[in-house]
Amino acid sequence: VLWHEALTKDEINLICRVYTVETADGYQLKFISWWPTPTAFWSSGLNTGWWNANCERWFVKRLKEMQSTRVKLHTYTEWKS
Repeated sequence: VLWHEALTKDEINLICRVYTVETADGYQLKFISWWPTPTAFWSSGLNTGWWNANCERWFVKRLKEMQSTRVKLHTYTEWKS
C-alpha cells in the first residue's frame, strides 16, 4: 500500500473551515474561511519559511477575534493581504 503524505483539498477545507457562500449579487459563489488555507498563508507576508513571533502574535489575535463577536471570515484574497 502506498501512502500519500499530503492532505487532500477536502481535508484542508475541513481543517480551515472553508464555506461556500453566494456573493452579494447572488450570481456567483465565493469561498470564505475561519483560517487561511496553506496556499493563502504561503502567499501572505507572514510566511517566512518557519513559524515565528509574528505568526504567533497573529494566531493569538485571531483566536481572540474568534472568541468575540468581531470575528470575520475571509476570502483567499483577504487572507493574502
